[in-house]
Amino acid sequence: MASPETFNFTDGISGQIAKTGFMYTAYTGWAQCTIEYNPGSGAEIRAFFQFDTSALPDDATVTLVELNLVDSVIQPPSQTNSGSIWMGTWIGGTLDGNAAEFNGGTRVLAKYNFGSGFVDLGTSAKSFVNLTGATDIKVIGTYSGIVMQGYNFNRPRSKSQLRVTYTTPVGGSVKDVMTFNGIIPFKR
Repeated sequence: MASPETFNFTDGISGQIAKTGFMYTAYTGWAQCTIEYNPGSGAEIRAFFQFDTSALPDDATVTLVELNLVDSVIQPPSQTNSGSIWMGTWIGGTLDGNAAEFNGGTRVLAKYNFGSGFVDLGTSAKSFVNLTGATDIKVIGTYSGIVMQGYNFNRPRSKSQLRVTYTTPVGGSVKDVMTFNGIIPFKR
């Protein structure tokens, strides 16, 4: 039987990386999860989300990966209403704001329309869910026009989320059984 589990992103690690020329700067926190592009200067901001998916059973088979980007404000009003979604495990313990993070990951969805609710990220996304640690997601905006365009994700009471549906072998995994029975595992 398939089980869905929904994850909020980690505030202190998620945020944005701003690139201006060859300089990269990271800003973290829920209010920093934004994308932006300034065609005049070439400056670009990409949004980064890290989800702690270690609660998934170690023997889970991921069957579906969905993302819900909570739309907030378009700054300024523009045609920016979609972007591409990238996944991997390249952030680590902190969002450092470097070229490896800015350019890291693998594109799993070419076009995500913001404000669409939970959207299936496709078959390739399944292999990027980290069952023992964090799963990272990057959003790169799709821009058109000659004015600065951007998009904020999240609101104080409503955060973007990752939903992972999975199956486990018959009988469930050891982690599931221990959690279900309230048993705390220990090492001998």
